[in-house]
Amino acid sequence: MKILKNIYYNTIEKFVLFLREKRIEGGIKTVPKNFWIRLARHIDQFSRNFLFKNRYYGPVLEKKQVAFFLCIWGDEFINIFCNYCIPSLLQKGNLPRLLEENIDFSITIYTKSRDSFEKKATEYQSYLNLKKVVKLDFCEIKSFLRSDETTSGICSDAIFYHASNTIKYNKIFFFLVPDEIYGNSSIFNIIKMAEGKSISIAAAQPRISYESFSKKYPKFLEEKKEIKNGVYYESIKNEELVSIAFKNLHISFEKSNDSLNKNNTNSGISWREINKDLYMVTHNMPALRLMQFTEKDLSILNEKDNFTLHDRGWPSFLMHDSRMKIISSSDIFFSIELTFDNTNLPNLKDNLLYNDEILSDKNALHNYVANVTPITWRAKSQ
Repeated sequence: MKILKNIYYNTIEKFVLFLREKRIEGGIKTVPKNFWIRLARHIDQFSRNFLFKNRYYGPVLEKKQVAFFLCIWGDEFINIFCNYCIPSLLQKGNLPRLLEENIDFSITIYTKSRDSFEKKATEYQSYLNLKKVVKLDFCEIKSFLRSDETTSGICSDAIFYHASNTIKYNKIFFFLVPDEIYGNSSIFNIIKMAEGKSISIAAAQPRISYESFSKKYPKFLEEKKEIKNGVYYESIKNEELVSIAFKNLHISFEKSNDSLNKNNTNSGISWREINKDLYMVTHNMPALRLMQFTEKDLSILNEKDNFTLHDRGWPSFLMHDSRMKIISSSDIFFSIELTFDNTNLPNLKDNLLYNDEILSDKNALHNYVANVTPITWRAKSQ
């Protein structure tokens, strides 16, 4: 399909040039009023029909269960999950809000060994708190693994297994990341966005230095003295989380500032400070957070090594099918991804001042669409 689209665009470009040349050769110096505008409009209409399916799928009237997906193993990530991710999930506006709104949900933990995971996780009070709020299901790799026992293989097969179940039982697939911290109400807001619609939703997040962040916040959210309705932790507003994020950026995101001549924007992310409490981000690869898969998606889901397709192949497919939205404001959703300093190092290149594009001829549809959709992250006013 991608090859066909490239051929299509090249053919259109040559066709327009051909028309112009023929008019000049024929001695015709004038053109009908708005000729090129009208021609462009017709070409654009044909392009939209070729690239997108403009359809209304009808309202989704039933209240779907939310099936949270979590793939995790190893003491290092269990520690991050319990210290930082779980408290953010148990803020008033996240999982407790789902309880308040009578939204049915569960979390399935995909791991190498349930015994090993629980032995470590039960050392943390946050994990014990989580078990009081939500039903936890476990799925060990022996139940779903189809490929090699590599990180990519395990994660991609877990995604396929979880997606297959959400299709079978008509549930919403919600992608949780163990090393992310979610702002208050972000979880509820994104689910509310999908209410009544057959859509999937993508959002961008900054990478944060784990070393810098954990040194400042060995314990991030304080546990409430009085527990009510599953709210175990004090809340942090998205704007506060944005402020914290930009004080602890991972070098890969720090160097994606487009005001630097030598930067990392060619990786697909660029940002700039508009003022002291507002940032504009161009994120060419927003990651899917909430997915509503259908039976016809199984053939693509069945492809192995699809671990990274949530921010690469899948967004293009869903956009083409008119089944995707991108969150463009931190007021709706914001999360930060804790990243070790020695990983995801930037690929710095010179002479990229003000660049906001992926410098590749292999860009996908969603890269172009996301590029023209600026995202605003609003920090707490100083």
